[in-house]
Amino acid sequence: MKLNNYMVGKTKIIEVDTIRIDASNSGEFKEKMSELTKSQNAIIDFKHLEFIDSSGLSALVYLHKKSINEKTELRLVNLSPKILDIIKTTGLTQILQIYPDLESAKKDM
Repeated sequence: MKLNNYMVGKTKIIEVDTIRIDASNSGEFKEKMSELTKSQNAIIDFKHLEFIDSSGLSALVYLHKKSINEKTELRLVNLSPKILDIIKTTGLTQILQIYPDLESAKKDM
């Protein structure tokens, strides 16, 4: 799994360069994201993501809880309508901070 990352001010931008997060790679996703987001604000860009299953959603919930414990901000951006629908169906829109694009997430950071 390829994750490109760079800093904008005090915020880390992480581009998820994969089309699927599922049982085969969610552990790797969770591990790499945990390290990349350690004790800092982050925006995760999912512009390439086409599919996520329950293990991928579980990793997102883990990262959300981790950000709360570390008193940092975590934003998700560029979710496709299909992925956003899955997140809405599970009720995770109530806890995850989701923005339509990178610029709106940066403005609110």
